[in-house]
Parts: sequence; C-alpha cells; structure tokens
Amino acid sequence: RTSLAFFSCVLTYLVETPKALSMAAIERFDISEMPAAENFDISDNDTQVTIGVIGDANSGKSTLLNALLCDSILPTAATSCTSILTHITMSGEAPILRTDHREVSGASQVKKEINRLNEAVRLGPGAGRVADVAVSSAPRASLAALGDKTMKLIDVPGHNEILNLAVRDCFRVVSRLCDVMMVVLKYDAINTESTRSLLGQLEENAPHVLALSSESSKLVFVISQCDAVWTGLDDDERDGADLVQEVKASFRRFLKKNWGKKYPSIDTMPILAITALNVLEKQGELLDWSLLEQFLGKTHENRSSLRSEVKLFRAQTIVQSLQSELAALMDTYPERAQSVIREKVEAGLDIEASNRRFWRNVAICTAGTALTLGGGWMAVAGCTARAAAVASYSAASSSWFASSAAIASAASAVTAAEVAVVSGGVVTAAGAAGVVGGAYAVASGLRPEGASAANTQVRFNASYEEIMDGKPYEDTLMNQDKVLYVGEFVESRPHGKGRMFWPNQGQSEAIIGEFEEGQFVKGFVLDELEVVIGHFQVIEGKVEVLGWQPEDQVSEPQPCSSCCNAASMASLKKVFAPCNHGSICVSCAENLLRDSSPECPVCSVQVSKIIRIA
Repeated sequence: RTSLAFFSCVLTYLVETPKALSMAAIERFDISEMPAAENFDISDNDTQVTIGVIGDANSGKSTLLNALLCDSILPTAATSCTSILTHITMSGEAPILRTDHREVSGASQVKKEINRLNEAVRLGPGAGRVADVAVSSAPRASLAALGDKTMKLIDVPGHNEILNLAVRDCFRVVSRLCDVMMVVLKYDAINTESTRSLLGQLEENAPHVLALSSESSKLVFVISQCDAVWTGLDDDERDGADLVQEVKASFRRFLKKNWGKKYPSIDTMPILAITALNVLEKQGELLDWSLLEQFLGKTHENRSSLRSEVKLFRAQTIVQSLQSELAALMDTYPERAQSVIREKVEAGLDIEASNRRFWRNVAICTAGTALTLGGGWMAVAGCTARAAAVASYSAASSSWFASSAAIASAASAVTAAEVAVVSGGVVTAAGAAGVVGGAYAVASGLRPEGASAANTQVRFNASYEEIMDGKPYEDTLMNQDKVLYVGEFVESRPHGKGRMFWPNQGQSEAIIGEFEEGQFVKGFVLDELEVVIGHFQVIEGKVEVLGWQPEDQVSEPQPCSSCCNAASMASLKKVFAPCNHGSICVSCAENLLRDSSPECPVCSVQVSKIIRIA
C-alpha cells in the first residue's frame, strides 16, 4: 500500500504538471466575440432587395429590363447576347457603368460597353468565367419610387445556353445573391423541356424563393411577347385577351404537374402576361404590365422583411443539415483524441496482461513453496516452479508497480463505447493532415480558408487525462473521408470556437462561430459557393439574425477608391475577407492580393481573398 501511494503521488505530479502547461497553451486562445458593429465602417443605407431575372435565351429578359428603366441600356438581339451578370441598381441618375478602370455614361455608351463585355466573356480569353458589371440607372417614370437605390435587378444569361461555359455558374451564383426571382418565359415555350429544366434548377439552387412568404411572393413568372398570341387573328375570331388567360392557366397547370403538392405557394404565385416591347414603344396592348409594377412596388415596400425571411430560410436549412451530420458523430472522438485514447487503451491492455502474468506467478510461487515443504520429489518440483515464476515475475513486477495507479484511473475512464471507437477503425487515412481553422483561425473573424489550408493552426496538446476530465482542446472531426468540424472540443463534443465545412471538392466553410455541447449557437453561415449568408444565433433550435450583418458593408454603386473609375467590389456584393471592406474594384483587389502580405486599404487588416455577400 505504501508503494502504491508513492507511485500514485509521482503519477499525479507527472500528469498535473503537463496539464497546467497544456491549459496555459489553451488559454492563449482567449478569443473575443465575433466582430462587433463598432469595429466596422457600416453603411447606413436602407436594406437593398435583389431580384434575379432569369429565363431561356431570347425569352425577352433584357427587353423587359429595358422597359423597367428610363433608358434602353441592355443589348437585345435575335441571338443570345447576355454572358455576364449585369447588376442594375435603381437610382435617380442617368445610366452609368463602371468597369475596366473607366466610367461610361449615357444610355447608348452603356449599351455599347455591355455588349463589348458580353462578347469578351463569351469568346475572349476569359470565356467560361463568371463576370460582373455594375450599372446605375433611373427607373421609368411610373416606378420613380423605386429609384432610392434600395432595389437591384440582375440580368442573367439564358440558362439553356449549353455552349456558354459561364451560364451554369452564373445561375448558381445569382440564385445565392437574390432575394426574389423573376422568371421570364416566352409565350410559346411555357410547357417545354427547357422550362421543366429551369424549374428543376430553381428547386435545387433557390429553394428560398419557393417557401411561403408572410408578406409577398419571392417568385414571379412573366410570360413575355404575348402580343404574338393574337397576331393574325381576324376581328371575328376569339378575343386575344381570352387566349392570353388560357396561356396563363396552361402554365399554372404545368407548374402543378411538375411541382405537385410540394409547394403550397403554387396557387398564389403570380403569373403575369406582358408585352414589354409595347411598353417601350408606348403603343398597343400592355396586358398585365400594371400588375408587374404593383409586384415590384410591393417587393420594394416589404424589402426588409423579405431579406430577413430569405436569410433565415437559407441559414436554417444549412444549419439543420450540418447539425444532423454532427449529431450522428456526437459520441465519436475527433482524430487526434482518438489516437491518444487508442494508445492509452492499448497500453492498458498490455499492463492488464502483465498483471495477469504477475498474479499467476505469485500463485505458482505459493504452490511451489507448499510443494517444497512436502519434501522429496515434491520439493524438486516446487523449486523448479518457483524458479520459472521468479524469471517471469522480474519482467512483470516493474511494469505493474509503475503503472498500477494509472490502470486504476484508466479502468474507470475508458468506457466500452470509447474502446469500440478506438478499435472500430473510425480514424481515417487522412489523419490529422490537411485541416485548418479551430479557435485560433476564428480569432481573426470571418476568414474562410477551406479545410485543406493550414494544419498548423490546429494545436493539439491534450493528454488522455485532460480529454477524459473534460478539459478543452482543439482537434478535427472527420465524416468518412471529409473534414466536418475543426475547432475546440470538450470530451467528444464540439464546444467553443470552431468551424464546419461543406463536403464539396474545395471543403469550403459552412459555419464559422461558437458551439456548445455539439450545437452551433452563433456565428457566420456560408453556402457551398462561399457566399456569406449572414451572422446568426440559434435559440432552442431556431435560427435568428444576430446584430451586425456582412451586407451592411455593401453600399450603393461607387467608383473604386484606388483607380476612381471601375465599380467598387461592394457594388457587386463582393468584399475582402476577413474585414468585409469592398471600397476598391476587383482588378485593384486582385493586384493587391498578389502581394506577399496584402492589407485592406481601409483598415490595414491582412486580407486573404475576395468573397461574395448575399
């Protein structure tokens, strides 16, 4: 008992000393709260709602947008002519376009420049790349109330342009940036396979516009060129307006056939028939044009609530999906902790075997002594048995006495579940390599880097005893061969600062923030295209908007603060990470990022990349 007490004291010293050193190391991650509003130069502009205008090539999207503006600035043609994302902010000024380090003004010059950029993206060296251009223009007189720079329209290439490499990515990007979608369909293409494909893309990439809204619809279908429905009809034939109503009814039946009962909002989704060219030329039938203007007016009026609904829907969907993956692995220890547990359990099994040998030899010695006392051949057998036992005893005794106290502790700490985790092959070949983040990375705020960036930022120095005692440590949790979470843990559960990752090829961040008992509680949420959705908190399983939002940095179209000509990144919903400033243009930003230690020109914080803000 005296020997055991002595070895127990020694073991306690050896365990507690590194534990104190380890805790000192962990305490260096004294991470402050997420960036507070006062740390940023936040714009006081009103909430801006963004509407994406999508549809087939030559469906009339650009003509419709021209009809909504005071001047015709978007190219229109019988062939596909849109290849870029054209961000049009409704303002009270004449058309202005800023790009390529120069400013272009006037309707005709803006149209000419947009046409040039479309061709450059379609056929030039940058073909296949998603390109953005910022335009500011006043709306038509009947929509003058929308000219306060709180509504943006984005013209998108036709989704059915299979030869245009940038189209697919343009659609995916714009579906993340927009709060409302306006789908333009040509009157004779409402029931086609291409339209069915478009509905599928909406369902996949923009489910937020299909959710029921408490204020106004976030999805509107516009059937264009409807004047052609009655072209050529004699006066005594059926009324053209009745034919248009039949077209609208036919399309609603098409919607119900394809979406069924999945979306209750189908019955109330606006389906409008227009003749945008007649509006531009101020002649002929206008059909539902006034209803379209009413829809835009209501969207403008309810922009704040619409923005909140979209943000919450998208964040809730992402958080629930990733939280379910995390819950499935809640009792699985992360990578490095598993290695420590495995080593401890394996060492414990070795010592247990040594103990069995020790007590077996003690029994043999005891029996040998009894035989010796019997004399004769019994004495010879007893001496032989004792000699063999002594040889084995000498090998086992030092191991047993040195580790008996540790085994007493380990026996109560290592549960059957933990042993099963260790022996069940949970640890993947990826091990601890190629991961990034954790509390150390979160300290700098919103800095998306990806799961394969910098493993050195994960600092694991926890002992078995610390893990079992619930001391915080940093580690990496894998889900099969993908990184799911990197950050702080308590026992087997994410607890503290950390980040979760998408299982996509780039393993980009999905959540950057704080966790408690394996549950995300607050922080930033990003989609799989690295578009920042916003800053949220979770209370009783419900996602809520939390204070400062990244888009508070996004302002009205302004020229680059460096070259003074091209549109600023903020005008295109792009900013630097992690500071979220976007005062310079994309070209100047890309040049700056080529420096060895690039710094934001506004706040001098070291920046890592350009990200999009939803």
